[in-house]
Amino acid sequence: MRSVLFAILVIGFSYWCRPYGDALSRVVGTHGYTTLIIAGVAFISLILPWVSISFGFAGGSVNGFRSWGILSLLGVIGIVISCLMGNKAVQFDETFKKVALGSFGAIGLGALIFFIRLSSYGGGFGGVSAGFGLWLCLAAGVFGVIFLLGIIKLPDPKKPS
Repeated sequence: MRSVLFAILVIGFSYWCRPYGDALSRVVGTHGYTTLIIAGVAFISLILPWVSISFGFAGGSVNGFRSWGILSLLGVIGIVISCLMGNKAVQFDETFKKVALGSFGAIGLGALIFFIRLSSYGGGFGGVSAGFGLWLCLAAGVFGVIFLLGIIKLPDPKKPS
């Protein structure tokens, strides 16, 4: 359910930004600002709690800037680099599309490995559970890969329907 809401949020926000994105598309290219929005969501998810700990009346949380979350951070950096380099007049060329696909894969893989490690030793340890940021980062990685592969296509508001 959360990933469906995330997909609706990203598609709606990038669809809303498209008419205003001419200046931004000169900087990051025609495909770049949608991938930058997804990467921004992944970066924000690194700040959110990845692990929620609760023991009776005490508790806490841990963000994604540790362990396998660093792989997701490197994926966000890779997406920013692939968006800011290359020919901006066209969509991603093959090289930068592969870099962006690998970077989104790194985002999703970092979150997935973190979740597997958390559930392997945290399942029977009382009040340790996956936080919202972990699920959001995993959804951002999967959605980014699906978007760049062309399975999900955003409608172009400049074309008449």
